[in-house]
Amino acid sequence: MAMHGQGGPLDYKNYGRQGRRQQKKASGRRVWFWLCLLLLFCAGLYWLLRPGPEVAKEQGAGSQEVEKKAEVVLRNKIYDRNLQTLALSFPVYAALVKPLELESVSRAAQEIGAVLGEDQAMLERRLRSQRTFVWLSKTIAAEQAKRLVALEMKGLYLRQAAVRYYPHFNAAAQVLGYVQDNHGLSGVEYYYDDELLGSQQTAHQHDDDQQQTKAKHVVLTIDLHVQTILEKHMALLAAQTHASSVSALAVDPASGAIVAYAQQPSFDPNAFWLAQSRDQQVKAVATLLDPGAISGLFRLGAAYMAHHDMEPPAVESPPRVIRPRTVKIGSTSHGGHWWLWPQGGYISDELGELADPSVGEDELLAFQQALGISCADAIDLPEKVVDLRLSDRCGQGYLNGISLLGGFSRLINGGHPVQLHVKFGSLDDEGHFERAAYSAKGSELGEVSSSLLRALHASAGEDAKFLAVEYLAPLAEEGMIVAENLEQESESENYDGLLLAAGPGVQPQLALLIHVENGQFDRHDASPMRQWAGRFFSSMNKEGLPFASTELPAELP
Repeated sequence: MAMHGQGGPLDYKNYGRQGRRQQKKASGRRVWFWLCLLLLFCAGLYWLLRPGPEVAKEQGAGSQEVEKKAEVVLRNKIYDRNLQTLALSFPVYAALVKPLELESVSRAAQEIGAVLGEDQAMLERRLRSQRTFVWLSKTIAAEQAKRLVALEMKGLYLRQAAVRYYPHFNAAAQVLGYVQDNHGLSGVEYYYDDELLGSQQTAHQHDDDQQQTKAKHVVLTIDLHVQTILEKHMALLAAQTHASSVSALAVDPASGAIVAYAQQPSFDPNAFWLAQSRDQQVKAVATLLDPGAISGLFRLGAAYMAHHDMEPPAVESPPRVIRPRTVKIGSTSHGGHWWLWPQGGYISDELGELADPSVGEDELLAFQQALGISCADAIDLPEKVVDLRLSDRCGQGYLNGISLLGGFSRLINGGHPVQLHVKFGSLDDEGHFERAAYSAKGSELGEVSSSLLRALHASAGEDAKFLAVEYLAPLAEEGMIVAENLEQESESENYDGLLLAAGPGVQPQLALLIHVENGQFDRHDASPMRQWAGRFFSSMNKEGLPFASTELPAELP
């Protein structure tokens, strides 16, 4: 063998290969590497399957430690303006078992089944089928939870959670919104999430820390009784017209308080996951609609503000609207028959008889600014209107329901600017009520409001119970208006319907907007929108319900 330096003999045959000792070292390193990976995997698996990091320990005398979640923070209540509860929270408990930690599966199934009222044999099969953990129930009453803790059973774990409950189910569901994991995700629940929960004190905060705010109850302008009446009538309207959707907004025009909002189809916020997202939105805020002929109210208001001559047109000048096909004889109140509108669709008697002055775009824009409205106004709900204002339809005269009804309210309330809103104020646990304050854009338009009300009263007739204007818009397909066959005498056709109403007729105390999407209307019959709007006003008058929002005292018991 040849010698290499001062070392041992050089093995040319195995030159470059590791010796047995080196091979053992490399193999050991591989074993440690895979063992570490296995430990990391087990740790990650345990982290994923553990009951939860929010668990604190409670130990009984001589018993195995049982995990129990710390007290969960409950959301405060949401009330209507008469302090009827619309939303509340209560604690529930969840229980799980880790079968590998049980001393006896049979005894555990027997004792737990007796507390929860479950079949022992079935529960035992569940416990033996899983090796990590088994959920017993995620909604256990507080009394049952106490009895489970009293078992002092090794391997039994409890945790606490908050459940949000809406006792009136789908009443004002779109306004209220819903909650998941104790945080609001839509509606008032989302918009006033911080106020309903309050800011919780952390470990580094002191009791007198100014950043810590106390949770309060939210009192809405919604009147549950009025809400129930409006929802009933709108459900009947949707059934009669077979509409894709119907929405209605009732507002106190003097204050801008939203008294009721009904939308069909609706949903139950107790099971919000079953509803489609479009049914959860407040369409009066989130969608633009075509006011069509109803925008004539704003043109008339602009003419009054600009002091136009409102004399009737000369005989040789043909009117812009066509005479009604049928007029109710023997009554000073019109029967709600349709007039053909030259720009497409049909309008009610009141709109047909109102003056339609020629107003310039600059005058109309100045009047809209004086009213303090845009094409898409927002209220204290989470629906955003930024995208609506940037859309092409915004420059084509389209408005969302809040803008349309807000402008109409300012035209019938004496010309006072108001901001539409759903929050009445806040109420703490000591009974102190703090009313919410709102500032509205726009100018005082008293003369314009008086002139417009006189014109509406003259058009509606002396014995009219309420004021109303209506518009039926032809359905659009791919941006084109569907052409109508004027000779067609079918009993019903599909339109988008829009109604603005105010009642009582002499001195309006409530403004109403009804929007029907893709509904069936018979032009040879009275309007179903007017019919159900009239029944809504009549129901409120019969029951003596107040139109205006009631005031809450400064302190409540």
